[in-house]
Amino acid sequence: MTDRRTFLTAALITPVAIAAPAIAQGQQSGWRQIVAEYQASRRAYEAHPCGTTLDDHPMHEKWEAEGEMLLEMSDRALDRVMEFPVADNAMLLEKMQIAVKEFGGDNFMNIIMDDTARLALMGRA
Repeated sequence: MTDRRTFLTAALITPVAIAAPAIAQGQQSGWRQIVAEYQASRRAYEAHPCGTTLDDHPMHEKWEAEGEMLLEMSDRALDRVMEFPVADNAMLLEKMQIAVKEFGGDNFMNIIMDDTARLALMGRA
């Protein structure tokens, strides 16, 4: 009876034990790609001359339209970052850092980020 129970338990747990690291690895690479896309879109918007010219500048309308498009792309990339289900505390900390950069934060958010960083360093996912 014990041998059968041990076998069945192992048979049920083994696929989870094998799949869990693969799922986490997939989430990690997906997360890295989404964060990279967000950072690239934010840099493109910040480097663009929109908002820096006077209304009578010959390129003003064109640059403003391009700036609006870049800002919309950056906002969509930020939405993907915020909606991504993180797999561990390191990813959560990075998401929180991005949120504070974009939306601002207060002492309570900084305390929570410090806790998250501490847990991530301790290897607690």
